[in-house]
Amino acid sequence: MRIVSTGMVTAVGATAPASCAAIAAGIAGFVEIPATDGGGFPITGALARHAVPRKLGFPLLLGLLALTVEEALGDARTDGIPVLAALSPPDQAGRPLGLDEAILPALAERLRMQLHGDSRVFAAGSTGALRALAHARSLLAAGRARACLVAGVDSLTGMDCLDQLDADERLKTTGNPDGLIPGEAAACLMVAAAGARPPPDAVLIRGIGFAHEPVGIKDERPILGVGLAAAINAALADAGLTMADVDYRIADVTGERYGMNEANYALGRTLKMRKLHFDFLHLGDCIGAIGAASGAAMLGYLKYLFDRGRSPHPGALCHCSSDTGDRAAAIVTGPMKE
Repeated sequence: MRIVSTGMVTAVGATAPASCAAIAAGIAGFVEIPATDGGGFPITGALARHAVPRKLGFPLLLGLLALTVEEALGDARTDGIPVLAALSPPDQAGRPLGLDEAILPALAERLRMQLHGDSRVFAAGSTGALRALAHARSLLAAGRARACLVAGVDSLTGMDCLDQLDADERLKTTGNPDGLIPGEAAACLMVAAAGARPPPDAVLIRGIGFAHEPVGIKDERPILGVGLAAAINAALADAGLTMADVDYRIADVTGERYGMNEANYALGRTLKMRKLHFDFLHLGDCIGAIGAASGAAMLGYLKYLFDRGRSPHPGALCHCSSDTGDRAAAIVTGPMKE
C-alpha cells in the first residue's frame, strides 16, 4: 500500500508542507493557553485553531478534519474513496457527544461530497489511524475502493480534557516536568494499492501489526514494552522484513516517562543486532500530544522526508500507543535520493 498524498493542520502549520517543514526545522508551536492547573501554574498547549478561528468542540474537530481531507484529496474525484477517520476513545474527557455518528456526515456536507458506503470511524485514540490503514488495505485488496482517505483528528486542549489530565498528574507544567503538552491537530493520508511494480519514488506501508499492553500509565507495575514489542514484531512479520531492514523509528511519545520507557524497552526486545545508529524521531517536541491525529501525522511526516530526500534511511518503524492499551506499529519504506 502506498501513500499517495497527505494533508495536515498542526500548531506549526495549516498545511502538510508547512507543518512538516516547521517540524523538520525544530520549530515548536507552544503557547500559554488561558487556563491554569490545580497548583495555579499556567498550562502550555499547542493550538491548531489558527486554521479554524473561533471554533471549539465539534466545530473545531470538523473544521480541522475537513481542511486535511480537502488537502489530501487535491483534484482527485471523491467517488470510490471511503473516509476512514481515527477519533479519540469514547471515554476521553470533553469528547463531543455523538461524535462518532455525526462527524463523517458533517464532513461530507462541508466538502459537498458523497460519502462512500465503507466510510467509518475508529475511536481508538493514537492507534486509530493504523487500525484504519489495516482496514483500508482490506478494502483495496477486495476491490471495494480505488483509494482510501485515512485521517485522524483530536484535541486535548478543551477544559474538561485539561482538568482530567491535571487530575491524573499528566500535564507538563512548572510543577510537573513528567507530563505532556496538550495539543490539537488533524492529518490525512490518501492511500492506494502499491501494485505489482510500484513507482520507484513510492512511499510504501509494508506491514502493520497490533497488540495489547496490560500495564497502563496509572499502573504501579513498571512498563516493560511487552505489548509494543509484540506489535512491532507483528508488523515486521506482516512486511516480511526484520529489524535489519529498519534503521530509524518515529513514535507518538509526548514527554511522559511512561511512553519513553515503553519505547526503549520495546526496542530492546526487538532489536537483536548491533547498529551504529538508530535515530528516534517524535513530533511531540513541536506539536504536543495530538492523540488520534498522531498516527496519520507521523506517516505524513515520513512521506515528507522521503519525498525531499531527507529521510536518513530507506526503512522506518512507526509505532503508536493508546491510553486504552492498544498498541500498533507500521513498517514504512521509501526512496533514498542522492
